[in-house]
Formats: sequence, structure tokens, C-alpha cells
Amino acid sequence: MDTYNQFYGDGTLKIQDTINNMWDYYVVCHGKYHALFVADTVEYILASLSYDTKIIELGKIAGLLHDIGCIVGRWNHAEMSAAIASVWLEATPLSQEEKTIIIQAIKNHSKGQIYSSAVDAALYSKIIRNRSRPSPILP
Repeated sequence: MDTYNQFYGDGTLKIQDTINNMWDYYVVCHGKYHALFVADTVEYILASLSYDTKIIELGKIAGLLHDIGCIVGRWNHAEMSAAIASVWLEATPLSQEEKTIIIQAIKNHSKGQIYSSAVDAALYSKIIRNRSRPSPILP
């Protein structure tokens, strides 16, 4: 989980302060707690299916970064999230194949297409499960 800890560790998000501000500002695109919840849920899904720790780490990173494109806006945020994540992932020791798994999962997280990996399926499963719940009525 060393690479995941580059993004989140010691109870704080380490990506950038602007990302923390974005997550607080773009409520329509959830928030930092949503990102952390998705990362934890993807971890649970993959661990429950007995995937190894490396795949679980890739899933957690994808979950953490899946809505980061909301910096630009909600429209087309999955593709924007994948583009932003690809830049940040360049500074990690992950292999190109591992980076591709993360980026593909982020890119597909709102589409519901054929899955390219277990990370892709776990991230989409978490997102679609959330969307199928009734929304609370706000005052």
C-alpha cells in the first residue's frame, strides 16, 4: 500500500491542498469522504474476492481519484478524472500496466461497459450500487 499512501496517509489527503478545497466545494460531485468511502469499499470488494494486495492497492487508488475531474466540472468528469490521475500517477513507482488499470477503471466508472479488470468492475459496482439507492429528500 505504499503507493496508495502517497495519495492518502496519516489521516490526511496528500495530493494537493487544492484538491481538498475542490472536494469541499464541489458537493454535487460528492466530497473527500465519498472518495475515501469508495476507496475503502473497493478494497472490501476486492479483498472479499481474494485478490492480492497489489490489485487491492490499485483499486483503492482508483477509488480515491475517481471523481478528481470535478475540478473542471461535473460534465465528462470520469474522462477528466482519468486524465488528471494519469499525470499524478507518472510520479509513482507503479508499472505502466498498473497505471493503465487505474486509469481505465476511473475512465469507466460511470459508463457500465465491459470491464477490463477486477479494479474496473469493483469500482463500477460500488458506484452503481450507490446510484441505485433512493436519494434523500432535501428541504
